[in-house]
Amino acid sequence: MPPGNDGRLGRTFLRCRQRVVWNISSSFCSRYCFGGVDRLGVERKRILTRLSAC
Repeated sequence: MPPGNDGRLGRTFLRCRQRVVWNISSSFCSRYCFGGVDRLGVERKRILTRLSAC
């Protein structure tokens, strides 16, 4: 799992990473985008695109 805190509290940042998640029968590619932090300092996780294959 991606890290939940990179030490940049109170500052907005945007970074996206592409991960390949293997399923039992098939695999799909997902891009996780971290768009800043909320008031509690927790990263907001959003999935931009979810493809059936890479």
